Amino acid sequence: HYLEAAVYSLLDTRHLVAVHAACVALDGRGVLLAGVSGAGKTTLAYACARRGWVYTADDASFIVRRSAARKVLGNPRVFRFRDTAGRLFPEFAGRRHSRRGNGKPTVEVLTAALPAIRTSGEAEIHHVVFLDRREEMGKAATLMPLQPEEVYSRLLWNPWPPEIPGGEERLAAIRRISSAPGHELTYRDLDDVDTMLRACER
Repeated sequence: HYLEAAVYSLLDTRHLVAVHAACVALDGRGVLLAGVSGAGKTTLAYACARRGWVYTADDASFIVRRSAARKVLGNPRVFRFRDTAGRLFPEFAGRRHSRRGNGKPTVEVLTAALPAIRTSGEAEIHHVVFLDRREEMGKAATLMPLQPEEVYSRLLWNPWPPEIPGGEERLAAIRRISSAPGHELTYRDLDDVDTMLRACER
């Protein structure tokens, strides 16, 4: 875990831009699933993967800076669920959890142990979807379009001080991803979400 974090940090300073988003793809068209902690990025990515989507990342996706395409890289080797994963997915009931470096209890599942799940280390982004999970709403999910500037402002996150080179390049990479159609998905249950995400392609 230490080496993985160190390597991703080094790559992020030189070649990539990290965004707080999961990534799945359908028929070669990638969707970033962005949102705050607890919005359901990992559970939604897994729910999509169970329905035939290709899985790339569950919590952090990395924009390739010097690519003309809207390309992101991910770590499709693992899903990192919250310790309540067994309530949503019976196949994970009873799994022991560990604590990540940030102290959160986590159930880690290697995708190698999930033969039905298709994976890819990269995806070209065609849509950016911000997740808004609300326990109090009705069952039907809603999908609202967002303007590119709103997508850009929500994705923008730069942990590096100004003396680290490549700042303009980082901003340009986020701007490029933000040119993909953006949406806000408000939902409670996972049942309607697959239909809503497929609707993005229409």
